[in-house]
Amino acid sequence: MKVLMVTPYFLPHIGGMELFVYRLSNLLYEKGIDIEVLTYAIPSKSNLVTEYRVERIKPTLTAMRNPISFFNVLKTMKDKKFDIVHAHDEHAFLTNIVTLNKSKFNKPVIVHSHGLFYPENIFENIMIKMYNRSLGKWTLRRADRIIALSFSDAKFIEQLNVSREKIDVIPNAISPEDYKRDIDVDFVIDKYKLRNKKIILYVGSIIKRKGLNFLIDAISQIRERKNNLKLLVVGDGKYRKDCESLVNKHNFQEKIAFLGRIPKTDLTALFKISDVFVLPSLVEGVPTVILEAMLFNKPVIAFDIPEIHEYFKDSVYLVPIKDTRKMAETIENVLYNSSSEKMIKKGTNLIKDVFSWSSITERIIKVYENVLSG
Repeated sequence: MKVLMVTPYFLPHIGGMELFVYRLSNLLYEKGIDIEVLTYAIPSKSNLVTEYRVERIKPTLTAMRNPISFFNVLKTMKDKKFDIVHAHDEHAFLTNIVTLNKSKFNKPVIVHSHGLFYPENIFENIMIKMYNRSLGKWTLRRADRIIALSFSDAKFIEQLNVSREKIDVIPNAISPEDYKRDIDVDFVIDKYKLRNKKIILYVGSIIKRKGLNFLIDAISQIRERKNNLKLLVVGDGKYRKDCESLVNKHNFQEKIAFLGRIPKTDLTALFKISDVFVLPSLVEGVPTVILEAMLFNKPVIAFDIPEIHEYFKDSVYLVPIKDTRKMAETIENVLYNSSSEKMIKKGTNLIKDVFSWSSITERIIKVYENVLSG
């Protein structure tokens, strides 16, 4: 069996989908499946070494974070031999091209949705509604199979007049061996001045839908009673200045540190020394950062949105959406008043039973076999 992985971004470009496709490709290759990756040359140069071929196409242009090329994609695919196309991200123009032109290579196409697209402004909101009613719907309906991260995502896809029978729900995975959990942490405590602090950790893009402003509001409500709190914000984004202004408005700059993008060793150490991980997102797929926090045996607090509730209702402290008072109370209880051992144990079991790479890989291979068997 030969599988052509089609993805708009691939390592060394960093992102959740890129890491997922890279890890999946490696594991499938190890299981004897012939893998080739077709992606865009973003960044333009790469020193990545893989056991399988990675073909990189120069994009013609990029619109709304979506690299675009048309004729080069079809020309490149014309001479390739494969049994299945596994295309990642239904919003990627690359996936649109491949799926809508599948008659040119006459092979089954699996479209892998890595989470729904959530607009950041009015323009994007209009564009995504237009897309879902036209190109997005056509792409999904043309696919032979669709992989969705959650039943919530599957339900949305079904509303686009896509048959539920051709949707498989398979979440993301996490690999414990990718994380150096025995790392020494003294260096990071000194580097970020964290000695004797109760550490609240946020990791993610700083964009509106991630809800960092709600977490900042929550911290502001408990600052007078607990002086040793420290919120560490790891990540960057176009909403950062707004969040920094909110911190200045509350006048508690000493309680929050915006660290930006940091080395992996620093992040690993911060996961290890943090006291609680908080993800205040208003919308999500299956967030890898929650799995990472669980891997480091940390309690997790999040808003009770459908995507998180579906998988984590028993292992994460869920707070009503946008309820900053309840979030403040929950943070305070987790840090100072209650034991989180039971929740942490449930998270550990969840990683082993649901989110292991061995399980996810076997389920995806089963999708391949079902597609090829007709």
